[in-house]
Amino acid sequence: MIDPNNITNYNRTQAELEEFLLFAIVVAGKNSKVQAQKLNEYLNISTRADNTPFKAIQNDCHYGTLDTYLRSVKLGQYNRLIKTFHQVMIQNQVKPLNDWGFSDLVQIDGIGPKTANFFLLHSQEDYNEAVLDTHILKWIRSLGYDKAPISTPNDPKKYRMWNMTFKHLAKTLYPHLTLAEADLKIWTQYNKS
Repeated sequence: MIDPNNITNYNRTQAELEEFLLFAIVVAGKNSKVQAQKLNEYLNISTRADNTPFKAIQNDCHYGTLDTYLRSVKLGQYNRLIKTFHQVMIQNQVKPLNDWGFSDLVQIDGIGPKTANFFLLHSQEDYNEAVLDTHILKWIRSLGYDKAPISTPNDPKKYRMWNMTFKHLAKTLYPHLTLAEADLKIWTQYNKS
């Protein structure tokens, strides 16, 4: 099961990497602990011992049980998740997940820059882009950047600008932390408040 307080891991197995991407998808706009538990419940229902999470979803899509299983654990956002999970399966058949980059992720409906950056930052050691969630943006505003948005910017230019701002601030205030460590430190700080 995904532990939202211990999210960075650059050595995940294939099954763990698949579960982490699914977590990144289902947690968008939701409580991380609750969604981690619900995703775990779904995978326990759907996954046989010899299956990876993606294989389980592929089977659920084939047998028409994906919607039923997602609803049984109350994951929410059913239409979005079904569409996104289906596209993830197709993309994985074209290119293995461990070779995916930012552009591979954001071409999937339901995965935006924030989700893509979250997945890559906490699963690829050399990735160095910000996850502009509400916690990070609140932190930026707390440092005097009053024009920082309240929610993740949809405009790619604005996202890039605040991404660069966050990276500069994180490097300045936390010089001994990686961007992933700074991201988790700030998320943990604001998640408790």
